[in-house]
Amino acid sequence: MPIKSFDPKAAELMTEISIGLVIKAQEALEDLKETQMRCNDSLEDKVVDSFPVLHEQLSTFLKLCGYYKTNIQQAMAEKLPSIREERKMRAHWKKSLKTDPSHPSTMKN
Repeated sequence: MPIKSFDPKAAELMTEISIGLVIKAQEALEDLKETQMRCNDSLEDKVVDSFPVLHEQLSTFLKLCGYYKTNIQQAMAEKLPSIREERKMRAHWKKSLKTDPSHPSTMKN
C-alpha cells in the first residue's frame, strides 16, 4: 500500500523523511492488509460457520485490525508534517550557525 494513501502530501514529504521510517510504516500496513485478507478468507470458510464462537472471534479480530489500520494512518498523517517542520528547523539552524560570524566554526584564527 503506497504511503500516499493515508496522506495526500506524503509523496512530497517522503523525500524529507528517513526512508527507514517510511519502509516500516508501509510494511506494517501491508502486513495488516494481508492479515485482513486471511481473516476474511477464514470467515468465508464453511468450517468456521460450524463454530459460531470462532466466527464471532474472527469478526471481532477483523474489526480490531480495521481500527489498528486507521490508527496507523492517523498517526502517520499527524506525524509527517511535524517531522517535515522539524527537519526544516534543523536545516535553518545549521545554516544560521554556519553563517554566524561570531560562531566558533566560522571564526578565523
